[in-house]
Amino acid sequence: MMSPSYTSIYNADRPLIGFGSPPDTLGLIAWLCRDEMIAKLDKMIDEACAGDKGLSRPDRERAEAAVMSELLVVERHQADLIWRAQAEGLPISHRPDCDPKAILGVVAVVRAPAQPSQLSAAHAYDIVGSGR
Repeated sequence: MMSPSYTSIYNADRPLIGFGSPPDTLGLIAWLCRDEMIAKLDKMIDEACAGDKGLSRPDRERAEAAVMSELLVVERHQADLIWRAQAEGLPISHRPDCDPKAILGVVAVVRAPAQPSQLSAAHAYDIVGSGR
């Protein structure tokens, strides 16, 4: 949305100010020349990425993990601010797409599975033979 422009009006018996909204010229051009703009942007993107094969799968996964880690830090800060605002009685809620770990203030810990226990068959309970 364009902000209104201000203009001074002269040749009046007192100083006047006028308000108006200029037409969205860029939007009009984009609407009229949509296909040409898309083709030009596609060409510019292809030229900028010429010969570049992109990231390998492991590199992409590492980059995504780094970005998601940074996002979680920002979401934790945002959640903290929202909790404070709610404590002060302000009508605010958490974003629906916010990571639950950020809202709850928890850290997910991934651990290797425990070794299976070395119980003997004598310790097993046989439900079939229990008479139930």
